[in-house]
Amino acid sequence: MTFANRSRIEQTVEALAQFNATPGAGITRLSYTAEYRAAQAYLKQELEAAGLSVRLDPMGNLIGRKEGTDRSLAAIAVGSHLDSVRAFLILDCTTKYSITAPATPTARSRRPSPGA
Repeated sequence: MTFANRSRIEQTVEALAQFNATPGAGITRLSYTAEYRAAQAYLKQELEAAGLSVRLDPMGNLIGRKEGTDRSLAAIAVGSHLDSVRAFLILDCTTKYSITAPATPTARSRRPSPGA
């Protein structure tokens, strides 16, 4: 069973690549810069559109949460980062988010039945 949507992942990677201080020379999105904040704002909108509640913690980390249907079960957490080193590869700072967060709406529509 596939939960990831390749097209959505590619779109997200490309969208996040636009928040870049060095266009044409790799991705540069240093922590807490204008590019970093813009990427956070974009991801906040995407997470909210996917049905997650979103908040910033005291350190400035963007946190999205989607409640399960059975509150007696533990939550599943996935983390990544939006910042990069100077002129890095496009996939370094976006791939983990792009694979996990977009799976949320897909997983809702294609959730396996219990015991499957």
